[in-house]
Amino acid sequence: PSANHLQRGTLAASTSSVFLRNHFVANVGVRYDRVRNSNFGSFQPILAETPFTAANPLGTGFRAYDKLRGTEPPSVWTPYRSATRVNYGFIARPPRLEKWVSFGYDFSRNSSLNEVAVVRDVTGAVVEPPYGQSHEYSIRLRLLEDRLNLKLNYFNSLNRNITLADSGLRANLIDFEQQLLVNDPTYAINPLFREELNPVAGNFRLPGDRNSKGIEVDVTFNPTRNFRLFWNLGRTETKIDDLSTEPTWDYLEARLGTWRTYQGNWSNAQYLNNQTVEAAYNSMIQAPIDDVQASLGNPGGNSQTWRSNLVATRSFTTGRLKGATLSANFRYRGPSIVGFANKVDAKGRVRIDRDREYKSEQYVLTGLMANYRFRGFGNTAWRLQLNANNVFNTSRVFLTRTFADGSPRNYGRQAGREFILTMDVER
Repeated sequence: PSANHLQRGTLAASTSSVFLRNHFVANVGVRYDRVRNSNFGSFQPILAETPFTAANPLGTGFRAYDKLRGTEPPSVWTPYRSATRVNYGFIARPPRLEKWVSFGYDFSRNSSLNEVAVVRDVTGAVVEPPYGQSHEYSIRLRLLEDRLNLKLNYFNSLNRNITLADSGLRANLIDFEQQLLVNDPTYAINPLFREELNPVAGNFRLPGDRNSKGIEVDVTFNPTRNFRLFWNLGRTETKIDDLSTEPTWDYLEARLGTWRTYQGNWSNAQYLNNQTVEAAYNSMIQAPIDDVQASLGNPGGNSQTWRSNLVATRSFTTGRLKGATLSANFRYRGPSIVGFANKVDAKGRVRIDRDREYKSEQYVLTGLMANYRFRGFGNTAWRLQLNANNVFNTSRVFLTRTFADGSPRNYGRQAGREFILTMDVER
């Protein structure tokens, strides 16, 4: 038997329909998954180099399993984890204008079941597997007999139940409540934190969220049959927030009244080693909470502001150059957030000031491409393509991280000028 055995069940359905003489198109899809795991770790081998003892009931040096071909160890199934994926959307084409304009909306909700173990928050509620959901709104224009196409897109994407770095909050909370119970056996401890259950921080999750929203503009222009211009522009803003953390914050807020009145007054009640309950709360609970909340907002991490691409393509369908294509592309990358300044908060702690960003320099990369297709001997089709990347060899080294004073800390390396020749043969 393998160490782990995964069992998955899936149901899925989708449909698409056209209404009002193709003026309205709707689509919807749904998929339901559930997964559980069987652990064969407790299956006992029967042959060992050293015999079984009370101190070592499994022995060592396993060689064989009892009736390996005919006996399967008992299954120890974990509880099911389930997830639902949903997507739906529509395209609307106004009457009399359907040739030139259309409106679109798409919603999607995707969930990952890579995590089989059941995870809870400190209230005991099961935390749903991490999932993402997004809303996308678009307007498409087709002008000049469909030679000019414009698309404006706005999106808002949310990743739910990601794990926040908690600065030890979960472990501290378990220790804090267990010590209060030791000091006062009448203390109403969270049942999940009782010492006989051996709780650890990994049993609980401090969930958070990552929200990204932005705009994208795409323009495609074909002035002639063999010449095309494509240009796009986009901007994305990302931030970390605590929408999914609210149950934990509510739990701590509700417990705060109990802790303040612990043994009459927490300012006088002893915690451990001559420390009061109030002082222990401030160092073990409130300080990590402040750390978590200070980490919310823009994550930095080289997140980009504006980006743009311009591609010009010329193809040849007649004459000596028939089968050839030439292209030039320009990639603009706006300044990236590479660090933040520090500030001193109201409690005298040094924190990251997410309102004072440090940004890298903007840059443009240029690439060229030549492609030639032709028929060869033996009924073969040939394609030769030469790519020249980063033609002007710009931004070989770029800033990726700074210190709190803005001085450079880390650099990244952009690929230099390179030439790539590709040959494909089909028969």
